[in-house]
Amino acid sequence: MAPISRPTRPVIVCGVARSGTTRLGELLSELDDVVIFPEMDPTHVPAQFDLLRQLRATFQAQTWRIEFTPEGIDARLVELLRRIWGAGRVTSEPRDDVGQLRFGLKQPHAEERHVEFTEVLGQYRPVYVYTVREPGAIYHSTLRMAAFGDYQPDEYADRFLQSVDIASKLAGEGDLMVFDVAEAAGDPRYRTRRAQDVLTFIGLRSNDRYRNQVERWPLVNESGGKNRGPIADEEIQRRVAAFRRDPRYGELQERIVALKSTRSG
Repeated sequence: MAPISRPTRPVIVCGVARSGTTRLGELLSELDDVVIFPEMDPTHVPAQFDLLRQLRATFQAQTWRIEFTPEGIDARLVELLRRIWGAGRVTSEPRDDVGQLRFGLKQPHAEERHVEFTEVLGQYRPVYVYTVREPGAIYHSTLRMAAFGDYQPDEYADRFLQSVDIASKLAGEGDLMVFDVAEAAGDPRYRTRRAQDVLTFIGLRSNDRYRNQVERWPLVNESGGKNRGPIADEEIQRRVAAFRRDPRYGELQERIVALKSTRSG
């Protein structure tokens, strides 16, 4: 198999749901050299991993066909993965991946599946950009969105701590960095510096669209907009207050600060 002539590690924007993954994914989508695909339905993720494994086996067996577009996966994603895995072309022309696009994905909680991503992608294991903001604000927004789970305060604290533990491990290995979307909204200096740090970390170049989006970074809406879930606003406020009183909330804040101070974080 011919060597890959430029970095091709996939870029995954992750973090707990409602932490700012959409905003950061939209920012990175402005770059010329990466395509950030929208998140998968969490209930479909296992099937998607199975499909990725099938694609990898197909490509590495050099059995690629132009008309091969499996059901359930975007044809553009197939093409990007074909490039990542160095699949044989239908002609004998020398391969040249200079200037080819990078595969990216915006997927909340993707850090929790890092073992599966590494297994599927092999030596092209992903780099992760992990979004954070104040945990109580994320919990508030989560409870107002019907799709993200009816968590009690203690359940949510445990889930969030699990995510931060995994993110800390990946950051310690040099595979993850942190982007605080709320700090970016409130501090232009942090926003400018961290936006450049992201590019350095993932190995991509800036452009005018990216710089303009950094300058126009919006304020973060704590509530997530209209209450789309079955939980009444009064009950949501009660749960968020209880969450912020829980000792694990303080532990979570400390873990996030430590994660942000990690060299690669």
